[in-house]
Amino acid sequence: MPRGSFLGASLLALAAGFSTAVSAAQPTFVMVSHSPESDSYWTSVVKGLQQAGKDLGVTVQYRGTDNNLNDPNQQRRNLEAAIAGKPDGLSSPIRRRPPSTRRSRRPPTPASP
Repeated sequence: MPRGSFLGASLLALAAGFSTAVSAAQPTFVMVSHSPESDSYWTSVVKGLQQAGKDLGVTVQYRGTDNNLNDPNQQRRNLEAAIAGKPDGLSSPIRRRPPSTRRSRRPPTPASP
């Protein structure tokens, strides 16, 4: 599946559940991410988001961090701002912690004598 396809499919699923009879205005969907739009991976995701918005006739927004992937305060502010805007749909990917910060699932191996 191309990188932007997952987001497009997610947006399609959200839009399919939205009744246009509820509001005459174009529905708005916001994606809040932990990464800046300039990141090579997220650039393609944002393009997919924008294309899905055009294809579905909805307004889409992407809110990412400025340049620091590990700024939870900015991520929180972006999420709060998106919620305050009362969008019709909101998406936020879950970011796994880097391997160096994850706890091991196995007990440590005892040192050999």
